[in-house]
Amino acid sequence: MERLYKVVGITRQGFHQQKKKLEQKELLYQRLKESVIAIRKEHPRIGARKLFVILKLRGEIGINKFEKYLSSQGLGIKVKRSAQKTTNSNHAWHKYNNLIYGLKLTGVNQVWASDITYYMIKDNVYYITFIEDLFSRSILAYSVSNNICETLLKKQSFTKFD
Repeated sequence: MERLYKVVGITRQGFHQQKKKLEQKELLYQRLKESVIAIRKEHPRIGARKLFVILKLRGEIGINKFEKYLSSQGLGIKVKRSAQKTTNSNHAWHKYNNLIYGLKLTGVNQVWASDITYYMIKDNVYYITFIEDLFSRSILAYSVSNNICETLLKKQSFTKFD
């Protein structure tokens, strides 16, 4: 073995230190996997970042390496897609260019943006539309309705913030 150490360019002590380090790392990953599986039995949708905090891993392994490890072991969470669709960009109608691309905002009321989302309470779906000032990031007005068309079409349904 001494000849092999010399050929490779390491000492016997260095070899055994590296071997011990790899064994500890393997043990850590084995314990991590067991801990994650145990926590996921109680909380099947808990995310990797929350698991990282719960397991108090800071210093032992980084968050990015932890997330990659979970994915490689098949312990990642499948993203659930929403049944509700509020945006359909795959249509034949005219699509407008981004008119504010590269624009430097210097004050309020230069550009307003609107967005629509939905919120479910039991079996009821409510659509919420917001009008936001992009410079101040403040909501100027909003509208809530259980009908997506009503939310978008009735201008007087918006409540203004003062």
